[in-house]
Amino acid sequence: YKSFTSARVLLKKLVERFHIPPHLQLSPASVTRIQLRVAAILKTWLTLYATDFTEPLLQTVEKLTNAFEKSHSKAVADSIRNAIGKARIANERIAQPDLRAHDPLTLIGSFREPISPPLFSYSDEEIARQICLVDSQVFSAINASEFFHCAWSNKETAHRSPNLRKMTARFNRLGYWVSMHIVLQDRLRLRTVAVARFVQIAKCLRSMGNYNSVMGILAGLGTSAIHRLKHTWEALDQSVRQDFEELRDLMKTERSYGDYRQELQQAPPPKIPYMGVYMSDLVFLEDGNEDVLDDQINFHKRSLMWKTLQEIILFQSTPYRYPALEPLCTIVQTTPSLPERDLYALSLLCEPR
Repeated sequence: YKSFTSARVLLKKLVERFHIPPHLQLSPASVTRIQLRVAAILKTWLTLYATDFTEPLLQTVEKLTNAFEKSHSKAVADSIRNAIGKARIANERIAQPDLRAHDPLTLIGSFREPISPPLFSYSDEEIARQICLVDSQVFSAINASEFFHCAWSNKETAHRSPNLRKMTARFNRLGYWVSMHIVLQDRLRLRTVAVARFVQIAKCLRSMGNYNSVMGILAGLGTSAIHRLKHTWEALDQSVRQDFEELRDLMKTERSYGDYRQELQQAPPPKIPYMGVYMSDLVFLEDGNEDVLDDQINFHKRSLMWKTLQEIILFQSTPYRYPALEPLCTIVQTTPSLPERDLYALSLLCEPR
């Protein structure tokens, strides 16, 4: 509904639907059926999307619930009141965020020296687990409404997609973080080890269902600063190059990411999809379908959007449950990196033209 109206207007219409004017002369059974439907919608709405309700809207629902109880079931009214209570708790949690949490948008570093503690002192599997844990927190915070009208793609409306923008920013930082760890190695052998480790980490992420970070690592290995390191790539073991090509083949764009889409559907949860595919799909839907047809809301367009968003919501329902391992968790959360210009300058120092 957020694609064509607001919570306040929708609730107002439900209240109007509940209070049926006497002049319509509907039978008591019809009135009861209509009012029960309104109650069912409110209960479902409150249960699934509690944060849609501000305190004034919750008070409106309480008034309607009291009216419902007088003429209908107390049990149904109590279930709605219970949902109202849970909605208030959910809103209080949002109003009082954990100030200890890191804000991923503000933690881009400016390192010029090797990172300590060394990232590669941890196993590939543990690094991948911590990446999944951090990604899952960002991914699960994305609200379906952030995708409406492709708000993220326009400067004037980007503020409507705060968590989706955080996910995108984290994806970009991950790529630069990967590149930085490679070009900071001043010896060929260490650079080949770094490339090989990131390929193996990407393989672990694939097995864990985190395709967004698989693509993020591939992006980091594909930056101009890393792509040009001819001697580094040539020094890689054949098995590493084969693993790298398999990952690239999986995430290739042919047939609209056909191989990746097929594997994503077959992979067991938990999983984090590559968000770029969904964003491209929604841009296609937005540009190819009108919001209004013949002065009516185009519900076919909303149905197509929901089919896409339903997958994202389903994936969000199963988060990763790995234990946080410090300081590694903080390292992969902040992903300190360097600007692309500096990465390229370091790349030239590693392998001059």
